[in-house]
Parts: sequence; structure tokens; C-alpha cells
Amino acid sequence: RKRCCIPRQAAITEAKRLDADLLLGFSQGSIVASLVGQQLFSDGKLKGVISVCGVDPKRDGDKLTLPSFHIIGKTDSLRERSIKLYDTFSGTKELVEHEAGHKFPSSKETDIAKKLKKFLDGL
Repeated sequence: RKRCCIPRQAAITEAKRLDADLLLGFSQGSIVASLVGQQLFSDGKLKGVISVCGVDPKRDGDKLTLPSFHIIGKTDSLRERSIKLYDTFSGTKELVEHEAGHKFPSSKETDIAKKLKKFLDGL
């Protein structure tokens, strides 16, 4: 079985080209958003990252200092790995939970949207 992977440097180059303020990752995509985001943040090219049901990269030594907003499902089977990802960050960070599992929160959970807006306003 072949695996396809975009090298980190290629992802950084693409993100710089897009001129983004934030990166958003879901599940394993949060690993990419976090690691690429850290480099862009260090270069002054990014303000932060949003992780939805993100999982930890299972690597020792990753310390992330960029601002981060983490949304975790209360019934997500990967919840513990999401908390480990959150713990990897040492910069400005916020953790909110939604009522469901491994998915984006419902649009009815307006408290999350309010907290996200407050977080973004602070960047």
C-alpha cells in the first residue's frame, strides 16, 4: 500500500503563498496545521491555529508556541489524544468541548462560536 505525504517544507511554502492568518485542521490534519503553523508563526507569517478533534503527533519533543484554539468532542473516541495535542502547546491557547464525538460541533452550539470570536479578536 502506497502512502502519499506532502513534505513539511512543501506545505509551508504553499501556506506562505496563500497568505493565511490562521490554519485549521481536523483530526490528523491538526498535526499538519500545528507543525506547519509553528514554522509560519516563528517566521511572522501566521497568527495561530484552530484544531477540531485534533490528535497528537505521537512524537516526543514537539513544543508549539503559536496561539491555538482547540475544539474537542466530549464523546470522541480520540478525546485523550486531542487533550495531548492541546498539552503540546505552550502559547496562548483555549480548549472548548462540544456535545458530540469526532466531528465539527453543531451550529447550534453558539457558545463555541462566541469563544472562538473572542480568541480571534485577541490575536
